[in-house]
Amino acid sequence: MGTATLPASADGPQDCDNGFCGDIGDGGATGTVTTPGTGPGNGGGGGGGASNGKHYQYSYVPTCWTNGPENPDALCMGAIMSCQARGETGIQMWVFRREVTPAGVPISGWDLVNTVCTNAYTPTSPAAVRTLLLSDSKFIPAPRSQTRINPSNGRTVVNAEVVFSADTPPSYSVDVPILGFTVHLDLEPKHWDWHFGDGQSTGSETAGRPYPAKDIVHRYRTKGAFAPYVTVTWGGTFTFNGVVYPINGTTTVDGPASAITIAEAKGHLVGGPNG
Repeated sequence: MGTATLPASADGPQDCDNGFCGDIGDGGATGTVTTPGTGPGNGGGGGGGASNGKHYQYSYVPTCWTNGPENPDALCMGAIMSCQARGETGIQMWVFRREVTPAGVPISGWDLVNTVCTNAYTPTSPAAVRTLLLSDSKFIPAPRSQTRINPSNGRTVVNAEVVFSADTPPSYSVDVPILGFTVHLDLEPKHWDWHFGDGQSTGSETAGRPYPAKDIVHRYRTKGAFAPYVTVTWGGTFTFNGVVYPINGTTTVDGPASAITIAEAKGHLVGGPNG
């Protein structure tokens, strides 16, 4: 069985061959399906059809260099980002085709006939799910953390201790829709980066505790109004086909800014007993 030579670029040919210029059906985007008819099928990985008296079998494959019509399982950033770069949505797929008998027996090698963008992609491996999750922060929607300040009225003076903490939950679970499927995530915070609004910052491995604890303390050296916030780094696991896998990556989420006003500390004389 022959294998088509992959194109020199991820775009591949854009012309339609023998009347085929359709998008993928509602089912999974990889694999092959043979369905005699007049064009691409409406379900499964690809449709077989009759054109000019011939029957064809189609294979939809993410445009990654390790993929081919017989091994379509890998997913890469190129396949994810190429459609977005052209203002389209979905995963970029190569469309391979071969001629078959009416009974579905192959009688030719695979030919690369089109490249399409589809939102009907369904990953077939945990590695593909992981690549999708890490391709865009929106696919790991961790919550934002509010910065809490003591003094609680948000006012103090230069060089006074200000205690910071965050309302980050210890864990967060969410079901995330990604293209044509849903992934369950179990996340937990890994690191906190504190931005104090005066050009200074620090990191910690905890969310800090409110006053009277002093886990995260900062002193402002000048007067003014400042907008501190915290950036939290999240990691965790995803569930695919009932099995839990590590994400093997992280996402960072900036919290909303709080407000603090620092005034100049003013000294004054206090009279003695003879004053």
